[in-house]
Amino acid sequence: MEVENTNKKNIETTDSWSWGEIFPLLIKPRPEGTPPAGEKEKKAIAVSRGVILSGFMLWMASTWLPSGLPSCGSEESSNLVEEIVNGLPIVQRAGAKFVDLKAIDELGFNDKSEIRSCSATLITTAGENKLQYSVEWKNKDESKYYINVRIL
Repeated sequence: MEVENTNKKNIETTDSWSWGEIFPLLIKPRPEGTPPAGEKEKKAIAVSRGVILSGFMLWMASTWLPSGLPSCGSEESSNLVEEIVNGLPIVQRAGAKFVDLKAIDELGFNDKSEIRSCSATLITTAGENKLQYSVEWKNKDESKYYINVRIL
């Protein structure tokens, strides 16, 4: 004779919820009366923890590991080009000032010598000119580099 166990309770979990209902629980405190976490919510928690951990690890790596040679269009390169252009005697004699770099393009990168060759349109208060510049290491261990600029 088979006897069915009637003492089992059906416990509602968040498994029956949509993802839209589950996602707020990942960032907000759990409201009182919310059913216990189901498998869907547990997976979402595990994935969100993985994403947060990955983001933290990328941030740590970018902060503490030595960085590569700046790209042609990086803020670092553009700021240094601006400083160099404003310091050029020909630009100073003309009374011109750096305004912007447009159409920045990497012409090439030499893996062996680690020199990046770049071109751009230089915009100054005196007009537009073609510009070529290179980015290369001055001291790689200290992440120091320099830029050679040539106005065409």
